[in-house]
Amino acid sequence: AVDIDVPPPVSAATPAPASAASPSAAVAAGGGGGGGGGGGGGTMGAFRAALARGELTVRSASAGADEAAADAAVSALLRCRGRRLTTGLGKSGLVAARLASSLSAIGLGAAYVHGAEWAHGELGGVGDGDVVLAVSHSGVAAELLQLTSEVRERGGTLLALTGGHQTPLARMAHISLPCAAAAEGELLGVLPEASTLAAHLVINALLAECASRLRLSPADLRKHHPGGAIGRRLADCMPRRDSL
Repeated sequence: AVDIDVPPPVSAATPAPASAASPSAAVAAGGGGGGGGGGGGGTMGAFRAALARGELTVRSASAGADEAAADAAVSALLRCRGRRLTTGLGKSGLVAARLASSLSAIGLGAAYVHGAEWAHGELGGVGDGDVVLAVSHSGVAAELLQLTSEVRERGGTLLALTGGHQTPLARMAHISLPCAAAAEGELLGVLPEASTLAAHLVINALLAECASRLRLSPADLRKHHPGGAIGRRLADCMPRRDSL
């Protein structure tokens, strides 16, 4: 018989190298904004650096959150007497679509409209009392800038989730919600990474505040989300009839 040395399997629980012990160390190891790495060396440096950049983005976005603006936005969403609409393009559009879906899940019916569709008939769905939340990190998307005047003229309220209060879209909105993210946090310096993470963080906070003010119970939430693993978990939280 021939003895063969078999290397141990790679485990997800294998401790990370010492260079990844802190966000700053990981960024230094993998590069601040590249996220590239090339080659097939398997060092996972870019992977660890991206995780570290994510940590820094969350801290930065949390520190830069505007609670007064968020309070006004939550109030607008809760008191909306018309339709709740979210919109955006590209990766920002995906953030906006998720927001609409999650608002509906907590009982605040909402719909997503792709930013390019407004000029092709969707403006007909905007009316008095509507709340439109537009997501654009740059705040310069022409389709959304054109939308702002239409929302105002039709009696709606425009909320803008952008990279800061000074973007064109933010300045034209009724309520500006900043979600700052540094350019060096983006993948290869340009592809949305930090900006989408920051936007998701802000909408998560908005959703949490809305749910808190609605005083939702598991039974309330299950009415809107009875299916899947979430529906089963909510059912487990509810008292059984034989225990009443």
